[in-house]
Amino acid sequence: MKYVNNTPIDSAIRQDTCTPAELLHSAIQNYENDNMEVAIPQFLALAQHDYEEAFLYLSLIYRDGDGTEKDELQAVRYKRQYVQSIEKKAANGLPAYQLKLAYVLQFGDGVAIDNARAFLLFLELAKAGWGEAQFHLSLIYAHGDCGQNADAELELYWLNEAAKSEWPMALYYSALFLEVDPSTAESALRAKEMMNRAAELGCWQAKEHLKSMGPE
Repeated sequence: MKYVNNTPIDSAIRQDTCTPAELLHSAIQNYENDNMEVAIPQFLALAQHDYEEAFLYLSLIYRDGDGTEKDELQAVRYKRQYVQSIEKKAANGLPAYQLKLAYVLQFGDGVAIDNARAFLLFLELAKAGWGEAQFHLSLIYAHGDCGQNADAELELYWLNEAAKSEWPMALYYSALFLEVDPSTAESALRAKEMMNRAAELGCWQAKEHLKSMGPE
């Protein structure tokens, strides 16, 4: 299915000329290319279909006056709708939305900060094997964030768990640690394997690191 630019946005969804996911992709591209005359009505149409990403982008658009007049009330309204949308989906047991909600609660983005609830969500997801949550827990314990005390042992534990789950940034940092102090040739080989894997998974830091090392 293909999105037809000349078709009214909401009609395009109803007539099945595009999927909401395709429309969202188009809206984000138009937003990034500063084509706001097209992006704004696309996001507004998606907001009618309860797409939380549309709420988020609309909050930014009205906050910054990007392609329209600044409107703090609209920005706040759309941010609240974004939070309510992910709250609803998180309550339905969807891990991806539980993770989004955890970040929102930790940093107070459109909602009051709730470190206790945020940490519990990160911990539950990490225990369930979510690599991003495991990596974030390692950062929490590294810096003593989210209401927790810094703990080097727990930082390393969750970093290792995230690397096992092949979270790209965890592989990258784990490889760096091994490169700094490779106890054996096997450790050096493992570091190289982890760095290459991180690059394969899209970690740009790993890609740049491998470039800086030059050809073998």
